[in-house]
Amino acid sequence: MITYTWRITPPTVRDEGEFTDVIKSVGWSISAVDGESKAIMSGTEYFGTPTNPELFTQFNSVSQDTVKSWILNSLGMTEAQVFKKLERQIIAEQSEVKVPEGW
Repeated sequence: MITYTWRITPPTVRDEGEFTDVIKSVGWSISAVDGESKAIMSGTEYFGTPTNPELFTQFNSVSQDTVKSWILNSLGMTEAQVFKKLERQIIAEQSEVKVPEGW
């Protein structure tokens, strides 16, 4: 059975114009572990300057689930699709290479 784990680093923030504590970047990783096999996706997500106060998410309203949704949106994938990609990496790692005769 594969165990999936998200890790999200605390965000970097700064004030920009009328906005306070604007999230500028966050590091992340998703690991999948099955026994001795492991697959990881990771990256850093960078965010631009907010332009619409109505769409701005206040810093104290941001949860890890909110950040996950931003990361998945940036990847253009659902969490299930990410997990499937990691599962395929584990399956490949657990498989052996064989060359058929006459290859």
